[in-house]
Amino acid sequence: SGGVTLKDDLVLSIGGSIGREAFNFEADASINQVVSAINLVSDATGVVASYNESNELVLNSTEYGSKGIVDTEVISEGENGVFQASWTDGLSRATGEDINATVNGVTAKGDGNTLSINTATLDLSITVDDGSNAGFSFDITGGGALFQLGPDVVSNQQARLGILSLYTAKMGGP
Repeated sequence: SGGVTLKDDLVLSIGGSIGREAFNFEADASINQVVSAINLVSDATGVVASYNESNELVLNSTEYGSKGIVDTEVISEGENGVFQASWTDGLSRATGEDINATVNGVTAKGDGNTLSINTATLDLSITVDDGSNAGFSFDITGGGALFQLGPDVVSNQQARLGILSLYTAKMGGP
């Protein structure tokens, strides 16, 4: 069923962070058929397909950040086809960007949609919602218990440990 159809035969190669697959579509294949075929092998490519309200094919990586890759190549298209016209040189590649943030003036390490920071006074890891692109802020309250690990009273020989709750009735016993 449906909607927009290909005007001519199309051979398309789609690659992602996991692998690459080639697709051979005949003229009159619907956008639903194209999306279904691409999604059928998304576990082998790392690319999922959908279409927007304008019936345009939308390809997204299943990974986030710099690991997210979508690479498409029109291998061949019949003379009546218009699919390739949306790409220059028949090739299109997009890569994602890792999250970036500054926490207490220190640049956090970003990996996809997770950021982390580990300093002498703070060990933190936060994962933002999938697809989020909005800025946010947060406050760190409380610091947990401070343990002295070395002979010198300096921050790199101390550790803080936060415990959300403690049930004391069973401490020291079975």
